[in-house]
Amino acid sequence: MPTTLTYFPIRGRAEVPRLILEHVGAEYEDKRITFEDWPALKQTLPFGQLPNYADDDVSIPQSMAIVRHLGRKHNLYGKNLAESARIDAIIDGASDFGTALFKTINDKFHEGDRSEFNGAVTQWIQNFEKLLDGNDYFVGDSASIADFTVFNLIDNFVKPLSKKELEESKLESWRQRVASLPNVSAYLSSDRRP
Repeated sequence: MPTTLTYFPIRGRAEVPRLILEHVGAEYEDKRITFEDWPALKQTLPFGQLPNYADDDVSIPQSMAIVRHLGRKHNLYGKNLAESARIDAIIDGASDFGTALFKTINDKFHEGDRSEFNGAVTQWIQNFEKLLDGNDYFVGDSASIADFTVFNLIDNFVKPLSKKELEESKLESWRQRVASLPNVSAYLSSDRRP
C-alpha cells in the first residue's frame, strides 16, 4: 500500500506529519480533500476526522498518533525510554502552548490588541528555551518529532503574529536550524506546501 496522508488543502493538523515525512525523504501521497468531498469521506473514518495516515503497517487517524507512529518508524522518537518520555512531554507541552495561544484569539486580539497573545508567546518561549537548554535540538543530537511539533507552532503561528518576541528569543536560532534541514528547507520553499 502506498503511504498516504489525507487532509484538507491547508496546513492544519497534517503539517507536522508532512514535515516529518519530508525530513526523512519518504515517498507519500499528500491527498488533499476538498470541503465538498468531506461529508462522504467523514462517514468512513474511525472518528469522523482528518488527518488520516495509511502505510503498509497501519491506517490511523489522530494527528499526534500519526506523529508518534512516524517517529517510531523513522527513528525520530529518541534512543531510549527516557528520551522518548522527554519527547512525549515536549509534544504535550506544545499542545498546551497551542491551547494557550488560541485562547487569546478573542475580540481584543481581532481589534488589534495582541498583548494577551504576546504574553502567552513570551511565557511559552521561555518554557521551551529552558527545555532546549542551549542544545541544537530538544532531545539528542538530531531532530526528533518533538522538534517538528514545536517548529510547526513557532513557524506557523508565532513567527507571523508575534515576530518581535520570537526574534528576541534564543528559540529563533533553533527555528532557523530546523527550517534549514535540507529536506525541510526544500519543502518549506516548495509549491507542495499548502
